[in-house]
Amino acid sequence: MELSIPVIIYTFIYIVLCKMFVETFARKMENRSVCIIYTFLMALTVFDCFASSILLNNFIAKQMVIVMSRTIIIWLCYQISFLKSSLIILFYQGLCFITDYIAWMSLQKLMAVTLVETTMLELLMGTLSQLLVFSLIIVLRHHFTQDSTETLTNLEWAKFSVFPAFTIAAIIAILINFDGLENEIQMNTLICLAFGMLILNIFVFYLLWDAIEREVKIRKEQLSAESAKSETAMYRQISENLDQQKKREHEYKNEMMVISSLLKQNEMEKLHTLLNKYNAEIAHRIDAIDTNHVIVNAILNTKHQEAKEKGLYLC
Repeated sequence: MELSIPVIIYTFIYIVLCKMFVETFARKMENRSVCIIYTFLMALTVFDCFASSILLNNFIAKQMVIVMSRTIIIWLCYQISFLKSSLIILFYQGLCFITDYIAWMSLQKLMAVTLVETTMLELLMGTLSQLLVFSLIIVLRHHFTQDSTETLTNLEWAKFSVFPAFTIAAIIAILINFDGLENEIQMNTLICLAFGMLILNIFVFYLLWDAIEREVKIRKEQLSAESAKSETAMYRQISENLDQQKKREHEYKNEMMVISSLLKQNEMEKLHTLLNKYNAEIAHRIDAIDTNHVIVNAILNTKHQEAKEKGLYLC
């Protein structure tokens, strides 16, 4: 395939699909912005195009160079090891070869004549193969990505899959019904139509995925805010309990001084009356709830005591 604008676009789409495939299993580095990642992808596109044109007649060397270059870029942009990066890229390349084979074999079964390899046919078949890869990536995203997919049900994923399925059917129809075109304008129109439908699929996917990630982020922020509010209330309650405990300690010291003074003066009757009063207060203050957790006990018994004082608790 000669180096041209459609070929460059075709290569760039394969690299974007590679990015989508990698993001199914890895997270990008925090210091890598979207602009930096796409700059790497554009540079990788140019490199792959030149490597493919230079090593056109050496398939094995070309694939080795492509795998190595993509592995290095993925390793630099995502939080995964070099070994895992290489395995993911090898898996992706194998997936691309399988979809290419399925696309060619399926189309030859549908058509009665043997297809003649032309630039138009190669680009359309490549687009069909990319759509198959895109569909498989959607399936993998649904099953292996946890945080974002929690907001989509299986039915919603099935509805989203209708768009790529329709696009695949449309490209197959183009390949079957428009074979043998000689008008260059018509051929370019069909190629642009196929590329446009593929790009629309990817664009819609990223729109949907960004909306899902924003929703998940908002939900997490809401949960964090509620958790912080609950923790603040708990700390405030603990602080109030500590203040009450200090107040009781001060009262206890005063009570001990009064008891000691009454003993010294041998005022047994007053001492007996005072002790009865203190016993009644102690019985009133005894914790009614025990959960084997100091903080929980303090909070629940404080609320229990407040309810009794307000006449809301009858026992």
